[in-house]
Amino acid sequence: MSTKKLTVAGVLILLTLSTFLSWIQATYAQQNNTSFTFAFGGDTGYYGNDLAPSIASHQLISADFFINLGDISYNGTSRSYPSTGNEGDWCNFVKQNVHNRLGQPNYPYEIVAGNHEDGTDPQMDGYIDNFIGCLPNQFSNFFGSGLFPCGLNCYGKEGYFDYPLNHPIARFIVIANALKINPGPANSSYIYDYCPLSACGGSNPSPAEKIFDQHYQWLKQTIEGAKAAGYWVIVIHHKPCLVPDNVTFCEGEGTYNGQSPGAQLLSLEISERVDLVINGHAHIYARSKQLTCYGPVQPNDGIFPAYQPSCVANDGSKGTYMKAAGIVQIIQGDFSQRDGLLNFTRPDINYFATAMTANGPSAADCCWVNGNPIDDNSGNGIGVITVTPQTLSYTRQMSGPPSHTQGTTGIVFSDSFKIESSNQGSANCGLWLPVMACGIDVILVYGIFATIATLIPVTYLVVRRMRRKRVQHENPRVLSLDKLVTRDEGCSLWF
Repeated sequence: MSTKKLTVAGVLILLTLSTFLSWIQATYAQQNNTSFTFAFGGDTGYYGNDLAPSIASHQLISADFFINLGDISYNGTSRSYPSTGNEGDWCNFVKQNVHNRLGQPNYPYEIVAGNHEDGTDPQMDGYIDNFIGCLPNQFSNFFGSGLFPCGLNCYGKEGYFDYPLNHPIARFIVIANALKINPGPANSSYIYDYCPLSACGGSNPSPAEKIFDQHYQWLKQTIEGAKAAGYWVIVIHHKPCLVPDNVTFCEGEGTYNGQSPGAQLLSLEISERVDLVINGHAHIYARSKQLTCYGPVQPNDGIFPAYQPSCVANDGSKGTYMKAAGIVQIIQGDFSQRDGLLNFTRPDINYFATAMTANGPSAADCCWVNGNPIDDNSGNGIGVITVTPQTLSYTRQMSGPPSHTQGTTGIVFSDSFKIESSNQGSANCGLWLPVMACGIDVILVYGIFATIATLIPVTYLVVRRMRRKRVQHENPRVLSLDKLVTRDEGCSLWF
């Protein structure tokens, strides 16, 4: 090959590399400029005294999508109605107050199963599959675990979706822990719980304990896959384990080998450094400190954990947490319910930065803020989070007038916080920024292409040199001056 051809080849390689790296920069600049907002709330019933607050809370929904955290309608046996058959009334109620109001007939109103609609709870207020039938999943990339033939791809029970679809920056994992979900005609129930065989299995694991391990391993892998991709990891389930209210515990379906599946689930979320855990069930609002453990006592159905200050990585008093330093938990079970009360003597209330009840005049103190009971005005509401690649920013929005108005300060309870990535300042993932700021996938692609681009000219020069040596060996007098010049000029291209 002549010097001219080698020079042209080098220029083409450099141009291709430059174009490819510019594409990487543009793609990741677009991804890092991605943002979206989602809203959520649990215990959303609308019968009787719940109607007005449920309407008011639904009227707040305008985010990119909404997640209903379970205990959906209370329109069954808890209100002296038939246990099923009323789900359609609820769906029409939601469509009137959300879909029609927004002018979006396919608005993503996503559903998570709670105990009131699992088909086995004594208070049966509808069945999850009936709610799903009239308010179906709107995300084409929802992937069920495949561990149970629950129909509709396990939507509402167990699965995940990444968002946004084209440039994901967050993974939402939905599970139905500590629930017995009746799958329908067989009139049998299937327990969803999460516990490894090493803890719950014992020497002779039962079929249920083997199932718990399968769900546990699926959840663990799903979390780790999201973290490897650089996504925010948000785990959503109806029942929490740590709770500062008066009646709720780390509920489960019993203990196995002396272990609590609820506590094992919490341990997994903590050990995997899940960014955010969102729950309902308790009819209060609460936001935890950032936690790395839950103390020496394993919480269980009716057993409080002991407070251990060393479990707190960040007390949340400044409203800012750092990503991957521990988990943050939100309980948002006050969408329409007002009967929850805080327990200021409960040890695990110290794991929470803020908490609130909308219980009206019966609550002497409505709220808990940074270690102290306070008496502010309070009421029902929803949570709203704006997500960017660098930050999760949360704001609690109160719906309607306060239901608790005995506060002497006249201040209305509010809460907001953010979780920040350590990669602040690297938003555009520019070419000359530290490579780690761009994520493992960029490093991989960049490295592969750079390696190929380097190997092409190096391989050419090595092969050319080997050919010359062979020719020279066969006939030492053949190596002419013009070929030596070509070789020298070729090398000068790269130095």
